[in-house]
Amino acid sequence: KYIAAGMALVAHSQLCADRKSDDWAKEACKIDVSRAGISAGLVHTARGIKLRPIPGCLVDMKLDACYELRFRETVFAAPNKDDYADSTHAKTKHDVLAWQHDPPEATFCSDLSCLINKFER
Repeated sequence: KYIAAGMALVAHSQLCADRKSDDWAKEACKIDVSRAGISAGLVHTARGIKLRPIPGCLVDMKLDACYELRFRETVFAAPNKDDYADSTHAKTKHDVLAWQHDPPEATFCSDLSCLINKFER
């Protein structure tokens, strides 16, 4: 339910590379898996496939996990903006005493094209 966005990103990368004949062209299809964590699923709406928000109570936990993994960014579905604003991370983000290293930046996407743009090299 909540891993579909990551799976779709990997599938897009593979399909993109399969369409390219030159190795240098395939390089543009690779995703940078070390820069961010994905905290969203997929949902079919009347407007197409959108990112599914995670339950609001899990936002801090996902940010904690991305912090421990030293990701620079955590990508949430756009409807999670209010949950993030209420999170402990949002409230302590600028408190230098609360962190041993930079916390991940929370970013928000509404669809797969936004997610793809964040991860493709």
